[in-house]
Amino acid sequence: MTKTTGQRKQSRAEIQRRYRERKKSENPDAYLQKERDRWYARRRCGKVKTVGDLTERERRCTRKRWRERQHESRMRHRIAATTTPPVTPDRDEERDGDASSQRRRGRKAKKRRDAASYRMIIKLKESLAVAKRGKERYRKKFERERKKCRQPARGSAVLTDQTTPRSKTRQMLSSCSVTPSVKKTLLFHNALIDDMRHSTGRNVTTEKRRRLTSRVISGKILKRYRLGTLAKKRGIALSSIPEVGDGQCAQLDSTRRKVRSDAVDQHTVELIGDFFNRDDNSRLTTGRKDTVTKHKVRMQKRLLSDTMCNLHEKFCSEYSSNAVSYTTFTRYRPFWVRIPNEKDRQTCLCKKHHNIQLKADKLFHLQVIDKKNAEELLYQQVCDINKHECMSRECDECENKRVQFRDNVDETHTTVWSEWTVQKESYEKDGQVQTTKQKSTRKGQLVN
Repeated sequence: MTKTTGQRKQSRAEIQRRYRERKKSENPDAYLQKERDRWYARRRCGKVKTVGDLTERERRCTRKRWRERQHESRMRHRIAATTTPPVTPDRDEERDGDASSQRRRGRKAKKRRDAASYRMIIKLKESLAVAKRGKERYRKKFERERKKCRQPARGSAVLTDQTTPRSKTRQMLSSCSVTPSVKKTLLFHNALIDDMRHSTGRNVTTEKRRRLTSRVISGKILKRYRLGTLAKKRGIALSSIPEVGDGQCAQLDSTRRKVRSDAVDQHTVELIGDFFNRDDNSRLTTGRKDTVTKHKVRMQKRLLSDTMCNLHEKFCSEYSSNAVSYTTFTRYRPFWVRIPNEKDRQTCLCKKHHNIQLKADKLFHLQVIDKKNAEELLYQQVCDINKHECMSRECDECENKRVQFRDNVDETHTTVWSEWTVQKESYEKDGQVQTTKQKSTRKGQLVN
């Protein structure tokens, strides 16, 4: 069999894809069952991970991609559903003859306007060229006069203020030959003098200029001539924003960063920091190595004793004159004050108590109760949590108290939540079958 000329050779991926399509068209049910068995085998081997096998971060990323794809799919369906039919053409366009008289007159008027515009553009271009030639002539004349002013008289070493440090250096060394190091030193001297004059102002006395330049100068001219490293070696501090003196130019004020009118003042920031470091709002960890480091600052970790929402309300009530928003309150929280997690808790976190909290989270998610914390639900069932009679259900007043549910509860709905259980599992070790107890999660159901 000879190969047909002009045909492209198929890749292995194309051959496999066509093979799968042919198998799928021959027996769809058997093909789907085979793929399903293959997927389960890959899952048992660990080659395929489900959402439950991913970490919390990978799970959030996967669900975010799902939401984005669902949003794109809905937008495509919405655009396809709202697409209008094509616009019906005008009758004039369907005619095979010439255009109407109104259209012909409109085209003639447009041509006249376009011709007038083109003539106006040509005239403006000519006048612009004349103006440019005149500007260039006056510019050259100004440069010639400026060059004459720069040249000193014969036998005189007077330099004008309009010359640059490099021009001053060339004029000083015009009649002598020196080494490059001497030339660079003289250039550094002239640039430093101009930088000092620029930083401290021209109307400053010699004594005041000496006092100001002993601190910090701008270094703008030194950096322009690449002399910043040489200035640092000489012990001269450079800064983009020099210190403001009595005779400093007003132009330097515009380089300073302006503070917003609604910015939080430093006193409020200190109050927020002191509020978080109080013992009634956070507690200090007991471990000596339980520290937090940020920007090379090492601090002992503190754990919040309440939620951020409750602490924000408490701060605004105590400091009403310095009340801030919740976002600002969280922004200025010290980095060593952390929200406690499960391992930082010092209270009971056994299976029984955690299962109650899981139920409370589910009821709050279904909008059946108003409180999310199980400890807050306890106040609805007893009179006082510090009394033994109330907590043991022996009090006559709170004996019949129950959790307050909302009225919009669907009694026919089946609620499912997660809870911790202890299961016995058997395993084989050294040829003997042994049993062990392991904690696992399961789905609990409650039919109202």
